[in-house]
Amino acid sequence: MLRQGTLGNCNCFFMDVQTHGMKIRLPSRYSHYMYVPYRRIKAIKLSVLLLLLQLQFSQTKPIDFICDPEVRRRMDVTETLEPLMTHCLDQLPSDVLQPCVRINMGAWKQTSFQQKQAFVRDSLDAFLRSLGNLKDSLSTSCQTDVLKLLERSVKNHLLIVEHLERRISTLTPERDCEGHKTSSLTQTVRFYRKLLRGPVELLMKDLTHMCTTHT
Repeated sequence: MLRQGTLGNCNCFFMDVQTHGMKIRLPSRYSHYMYVPYRRIKAIKLSVLLLLLQLQFSQTKPIDFICDPEVRRRMDVTETLEPLMTHCLDQLPSDVLQPCVRINMGAWKQTSFQQKQAFVRDSLDAFLRSLGNLKDSLSTSCQTDVLKLLERSVKNHLLIVEHLERRISTLTPERDCEGHKTSSLTQTVRFYRKLLRGPVELLMKDLTHMCTTHT
């Protein structure tokens, strides 16, 4: 059962547990941390995590995502997933595509916003489709739970990126490397973190002029 409590200056929700646990950051304005004993970390209900993630997304406007780094941090589920993965088999039954997200900053600065947006959208979309192809072949509930949370997060970010502009360029900047595949769950989550903290963050920086009138 979740109960409300405090952690420093934070008014948070906690799960009633025994001591000797650990804190997991949750992507929700209602719960920054959930206190869970390490040995019982698998007992976290996926439905609770999905609900908190959906609550965060449903109350996040694109302008908030653009102007508030804390909002973007809360929507980054990779830190939440890391402790969950300690109980998962790392080897996935099939490969996950990791599109090239390396950016040449000189070329990036000369690229139109619409093309940058298309680059980020296409990267998220390709990654999402690869995750979807993997779902039917998963054999462990642990991997299924982690990838379900990951997939939900990718969908949320993709929706935000798609709605930043009504018109998205059909031309994307030339990629500086080839995408590759991985069958590692850990590497899959780490790639997503790289995508969020690289191209997605750079795209948001192009929109900071919108924040001067945002209150």
